[in-house]
This record gives sequence, structure tokens and C-alpha cells, in this order.
Amino acid sequence: CRHRVTSAGMALKTKVQGLKGYYMDQFTRSLHRTTRTIESLKTRGMPGNEAARLNQYLWLTQSRFEKLRRVKEYRTPQAVRSFARVYILILPVFYAPYYVYLAGEGNSAGGTGLPFAVTLSVLTSAVRTTPGPRANHLALTLTTTLTLTF
Repeated sequence: CRHRVTSAGMALKTKVQGLKGYYMDQFTRSLHRTTRTIESLKTRGMPGNEAARLNQYLWLTQSRFEKLRRVKEYRTPQAVRSFARVYILILPVFYAPYYVYLAGEGNSAGGTGLPFAVTLSVLTSAVRTTPGPRANHLALTLTTTLTLTF
């Protein structure tokens, strides 16, 4: 947050944003120039399947670069993610007495409040700690299933 408070930080932010814009423009122009070169090679006799493959590689390069750029520019700051993790782990401690109260009351749900809360907490923790590219799919599936069930 220094760049929002100090004049030196604001000047550095402005400089970095200018450089970022310049290099993004250069990258985009290079991709466009490469596309034109591929089209030029096609008119000079390059087989269409090879040109298509080059265009595919170019498209993959551009899409991966855009994905990296989005992660860099729009990723949640580390402090917010750390707070969310701690909050998720500590919050059940405050709700536990309520669930114990519900379990002891013999509520109309047949005493399923506590087991449901524990199960949901365990599944949420499992989803949060699952590494790999399938973790987001697992979280979406779990959320959809719980929403449709209850």
C-alpha cells in the first residue's frame, strides 16, 4: 500500500504502469506482426496445414500470456487470502456452542444439526486443502450438491 501513500510510491507506480503499458503494446504488436508474416508465407507457398499449426501455437501463446496477466493483475492479495483462511478455521469455534445447543434440544430435524455442521466443516476443509487443478471443480461440485440437497 506504500504506492498509495507516499509521493515516491505514487511516482514509482506511475512509472511501472507506463512501462507495463509499453511492453504490453510491444507484445501485442509482435503477435500481430507474426500473424501477418504467417499469412505472407502462406501466399508464397507454405502449406496450409503448417500455417494453421503456426497460428494455433500463436493463439496458445497469446491465451496463456493473457491468463498469466489476469492472475497477476486481478489475484486476491495475500493478506486477504490469509485472513480468509484463518477466519474459516476460527469461525466454527464460535458456532460450535449453538450446534451443541441444537443437538441437545432434540430439534425437529432429528438431531442432524451437529453431524451436518461437522460434515460440512470437514468437507470444506478438504476442498480448501486439496491441491491441483481439480480442486476448483471439486469445490463447485460440493457447493452445487449441497445447494441442491438442502
